[in-house]
Amino acid sequence: MRPKKYRSKDISRSLIIVRKGTKWDVSKILTNLKRVAAEQIYLGTEKVTPRHRKVQLDHLKDRKSLTLVAEVEGEIVGSLTLWKTGLRKMRHIRELGMLIIDGYREMGIGGALMDYALKWAKRQKNVEKVVLGVFSTNKRAIRLYKKFGFIVEGIIKRQHILKGKYADEIRMAIFF
Repeated sequence: MRPKKYRSKDISRSLIIVRKGTKWDVSKILTNLKRVAAEQIYLGTEKVTPRHRKVQLDHLKDRKSLTLVAEVEGEIVGSLTLWKTGLRKMRHIRELGMLIIDGYREMGIGGALMDYALKWAKRQKNVEKVVLGVFSTNKRAIRLYKKFGFIVEGIIKRQHILKGKYADEIRMAIFF
């Protein structure tokens, strides 16, 4: 798929460009991962390690996985990865992970990334389901996922402690 332009909800900003990630994007993706992880309210990841670089590069090499980046005014401000697990019995499933750095949320970047990723997934042979986990406190993300057709498959109670308070993990999925 080619890069796609999306209109930003923030009229003071230019277009959102969503494109497939490359190995040259990995450093910026990891920098953004560190920034969002440091907020301690959106990601399970607490510390970015050298293993994260290897995993990201592995996803980029895997033709059955997808890594996207979202650019605003030439800066990578968000990313989304759909990856397959290593298990043959789960080859029909892709796991979704997404992040958008502070200062660029509520612009439509999450929707742009989801639109591109789900269109890609629907065109793939043998992809029947996309799954994700989201903190119960992340109402904005939950609304976005539901807007795109994800349903709640389960809730893992008191799974995480975010800034001293319990948060459930909500497992969601969309079927094709």
